[in-house]
Amino acid sequence: MGSISNLRLGQCDITYNNVPIGHTKGGVEITIKNDVTEVTVDKYGSTPVRAFHKGTRIEIKTTLSEYEFTQMEQVINAATKSGSILKIGKIAGTELDGAELLLHPSNAGDTSTDVTVFKAIIIGDTKIPFQVDQETVYDVTWLALVSLDDADEDGNGFLIQFGVPSEE
Repeated sequence: MGSISNLRLGQCDITYNNVPIGHTKGGVEITIKNDVTEVTVDKYGSTPVRAFHKGTRIEIKTTLSEYEFTQMEQVINAATKSGSILKIGKIAGTELDGAELLLHPSNAGDTSTDVTVFKAIIIGDTKIPFQVDQETVYDVTWLALVSLDDADEDGNGFLIQFGVPSEE
């Protein structure tokens, strides 16, 4: 039976590469897309008779509202900080290093509802508006990569973990 104590509401705090990312605007959205190949046979037409898992794609999207170089250095894919200047650009073919992305519900009393992406990279475009009638906010999208460091005993690499395991 369900319990109203399981209902959740509220924003979350984001930490990426051990750096607090700051305030969001409009929340955070996690999209989990499973890629499945369906097998059909003539006898049943287009009705699948079997299915095989091909992969999982997880994206995490948010809009950030703090325009601060330390945070922007973390969330703009090709950015590096040089003193007080943020430089953007990388050589084509440069491998992107993934880092841990942690989502912690702000109103949670503990870490049991945290979401951890073991290895995430920034993807997508960054648009920063400088307009008289708009806040300076910008969108950020992370893509979860397989983390073999967090693999189980069967060698399954993992992308994401909901909740923090209890110490036993």
